[in-house]
Amino acid sequence: ATFSGGWHFCLAYCAVVYLISLEYSNILNRVLNPPIVPILRQSLSVVAVCIVLAAHFGVLTGIFECAAISMLLLLLVLQGNSRQEGGSVPIRFPHIASQVFGVFYVGYLPSFWVRLRAIHVDLPSPPADWLFSLTRLLHWPCQPTVGLCVTVSLVLCIISADTCAFIGGKTWGRRPLILISPKKTVEGAWFGLMGSVCMALLCDATWGFPNDARIAALVGAVVFAASLL
Repeated sequence: ATFSGGWHFCLAYCAVVYLISLEYSNILNRVLNPPIVPILRQSLSVVAVCIVLAAHFGVLTGIFECAAISMLLLLLVLQGNSRQEGGSVPIRFPHIASQVFGVFYVGYLPSFWVRLRAIHVDLPSPPADWLFSLTRLLHWPCQPTVGLCVTVSLVLCIISADTCAFIGGKTWGRRPLILISPKKTVEGAWFGLMGSVCMALLCDATWGFPNDARIAALVGAVVFAASLL
């Protein structure tokens, strides 16, 4: 779907966003008191998918604002009219904040992947021959554009960073990195950084973009730093 782009990528990513929204709703259900009503959790999934679809159709402004207002109105109507045991208030500030943040985290941020993949600017130089051989072997379309190159490269850097950090931390991890995430270790972080940078350099050599090892290494380091969040 990533190599095909267009509707294939958009629909595949809508499925990913839908799963993310379900996971986010499950977290809210465990931490909020009173919990979010079920239909409101389903509404977040629908709104998040609509944000991705809007990005695919080229809507660049007003997406977040309209989605946030929609979720707040649904919160007021659906959660506000729910009866709570003991007559407690059905809506508190965490409920409002969780819906606005949910729209941003579950829908608005992921929609930039769709915008990124839709960049149809040709690469300044053709990719490595083995990449075309591999895509032909797998029967994947391969139109060498900046959108495809950057999307695939970033995804591979994220996967490499997480995989190397997990293996390095599991094997050699001794010192905790941050208290709020005790499973992350300093040793695992170094392995994750090296994995992300090495993958960025490999992608740079494969795609010929940005065709600068220093920029590629910097991108790999930034991707690793973002993966820690």
